Amino acid sequence: MKGRKVEVGLGACIYSKALSKWRLGQPQCRDQNTIWSDLVISPGIKQITKGKATNYWNIADSSSRDSVIDSIIDTIRSAVISFFENFEDPENIKKSLREGTFNGCHGDPYQPIEYALCFLNEDIVKEYAISYLKQTMKASRVVEGLDDFIEVYLTMKNSGIENYNPRSGWAHLIAYYDLKFGWGNIAKTVSDQESTIHSE
Repeated sequence: MKGRKVEVGLGACIYSKALSKWRLGQPQCRDQNTIWSDLVISPGIKQITKGKATNYWNIADSSSRDSVIDSIIDTIRSAVISFFENFEDPENIKKSLREGTFNGCHGDPYQPIEYALCFLNEDIVKEYAISYLKQTMKASRVVEGLDDFIEVYLTMKNSGIENYNPRSGWAHLIAYYDLKFGWGNIAKTVSDQESTIHSE
């Protein structure tokens, strides 16, 4: 019914002119020459708080509206501001990449990888990719959680990375950089390691 639901959304965005310029010379980048070319990161509040807060609040009910708005403000103070502050410290950025928490809880891997390639180095990219794959496997809750990543790697290895389409998907993204930098199928490495841990 009319008036039952009026939502307020909350997220965070960080932009970089330097990243936009870098992407122009990188044909493998998904957001090259798009309105998102300068976007560093844009997680929802649910990702930032690792599921402790929702991305939307309903303020349709006038009797609870003030308390809901107070909750939104508290969330901004406790989570969003600290999220921005983390980006003022290069060591915090490196730590979040290594732990796979750069864009919140298991988010889009394109942005962290491209940020690390632009401003940091290949080693950080690899550490992020490994953390991302571990999170993927944990989220799937099955040993076969990385089978798609492994299969895509093998297919791309045979076909060549010159045919890579940056809009193909996350498994293709990881496989592309794995082959480009010679990591040796990190999806299989992570899968084998995590399977051994779970079987012990």
